[in-house]
Parts: sequence; C-alpha cells; structure tokens
Amino acid sequence: MQQLFSYEEFRLALGLLRGLMLVCVGVLVMLTVCHVLYYLGRRTPIYRRNPPVDGWNRRFFVATILLTTVLLVLSWGIHSLLQYT
Repeated sequence: MQQLFSYEEFRLALGLLRGLMLVCVGVLVMLTVCHVLYYLGRRTPIYRRNPPVDGWNRRFFVATILLTTVLLVLSWGIHSLLQYT
C-alpha cells in the first residue's frame, strides 16, 4: 500500500474521488432542502408536474441519511489516508 501512495497519480485519484463524494453529498443536501420546502407548502421546481407518491417522504429521508453517512465516512477515510501517508 505504501508503494501506491508514493505515486502522485494515485494520491490525485483519491483526492478526486473524495471531491466527487463531497459533491454527491452536496447534491443530496440540496435535494433534501427542496423536498422539505415542498412539504412545508412551497412549490419547488423538482415537483412541478408530478407530486411525490404517498409514503415516499419517510423512505426519502432514510435513504438520504444513509447515503450521506456512507459518503461522508468514506470521504473521511480517504482524507485520513491522504493526510497520514
């Protein structure tokens, strides 16, 4: 593993992967904010034509929390690897 970290390309690829994960977290947060605004009574662009199905609200929040947690943990792990090598 130490040999891989000696290559600048490998470290760059891990940094890009970490950045991509953080972008995905940002998109999930933006979708969650739009979804919450819809349920607070304001119309948002993501549901202009098709409102969400009944029961979808609970599944959406559970999936968002799980995905965000997994992405943040993986991103933190990559950050730790890059920092301590």
